Amino acid sequence: MISVIVPVYNVERYIRQCVESILEQTYADLEIILVDDGSTDGSGSICDEYKLKDNRVVVIHKCNGGLSEARNAGLDIARGEYIGFVDSDDYIEPDCMRYYIKTVKGTQQTWLRPDLLNLTPRVKSGKILQKILRFFPEKKCLGYL
Repeated sequence: MISVIVPVYNVERYIRQCVESILEQTYADLEIILVDDGSTDGSGSICDEYKLKDNRVVVIHKCNGGLSEARNAGLDIARGEYIGFVDSDDYIEPDCMRYYIKTVKGTQQTWLRPDLLNLTPRVKSGKILQKILRFFPEKKCLGYL
């Protein structure tokens, strides 16, 4: 399983597209952790809507503490063998997770950074996102964060 952590802060305008792109992955063994970091717009409510729609979605609501704290809150409850991060104002291609899991399982890396390995997939908007995901097999490198 891949635990996908999405820190959320005042992204009401983008969060639906982000979450939909994760839910539509061809690799379905996912846990999607939406961490509402004290949003003051409707982002937190939108996260709750997705939790009701899909049992793979987990929502954490917390006081604003910043990006690192939000990611760490997600890491604290993540159950996946692999950890991925997606920014809440980005969205990913349907085969993104399948591509990454295949790549990471085929390497001896303890973690994979697509921007360093030139493994960035296409993104619907056409823009290149060089830091879509970081994988940490068996959570070995969590101290890195």
